[in-house]
Amino acid sequence: MAANYIRRKYRMRKYARAHDIEIPKGFRPWVYGWGGAATELLKRIQRHAKLGVSGRWNGDVQALLFPKSIPTLRIIPKSYRWARTLVNRAGKPSGVVWHHAAASSCTADQIHSWHLSNGWSGFAYSFFVDKEGRVFRGRPEGKLGGHTLGASTWLGVCCEGNFDRENMPDAQLKACQALHCYLHRKYDGLPDRRHRDMPGNSTSCPGKHYPFEKIVKVK
Repeated sequence: MAANYIRRKYRMRKYARAHDIEIPKGFRPWVYGWGGAATELLKRIQRHAKLGVSGRWNGDVQALLFPKSIPTLRIIPKSYRWARTLVNRAGKPSGVVWHHAAASSCTADQIHSWHLSNGWSGFAYSFFVDKEGRVFRGRPEGKLGGHTLGASTWLGVCCEGNFDRENMPDAQLKACQALHCYLHRKYDGLPDRRHRDMPGNSTSCPGKHYPFEKIVKVK
């Protein structure tokens, strides 16, 4: 396995001496190091992983490579009646565009109704995060979105609220951070953009008080 692929696919944790490391139960790490020492260490780690216990790993191995596991996130499913058949996206998403609803109080169902009234297929975003911190499914992740001009291959996240006028509640911020982490572990290397930063989109969305930097710094 090429080194550049390893670094892209895994978190590399380098060690100069022995360390105690908590190994999740059932976890299967990679070991990168020197011959027999690396092989023996891998066997020891795998034994500990079956039990879900800590272990002390010797510093004669260059690094342990921990796969980027996808964090658990409760995404509430929704059943929408689409005005027309949604189109599949080819390949992984191009990135994530972050929006606000420009409404202090609204629901995913209301947004779906608004988008149908616009003559669209229906709910245009991939996810909706309400002020209580609940994350709702929008368009399936494998379908083209309709939330941003010229960016149908990007995932779209919409947050309840008008952040030109108000600040985001803590529960909602934490949910956005969790969603950001989920997406970046699932689709490695995605860029994040505010709606107003996308080329050809003349808008103030997601608002001057939208905590974009706080959301995207968590991975």
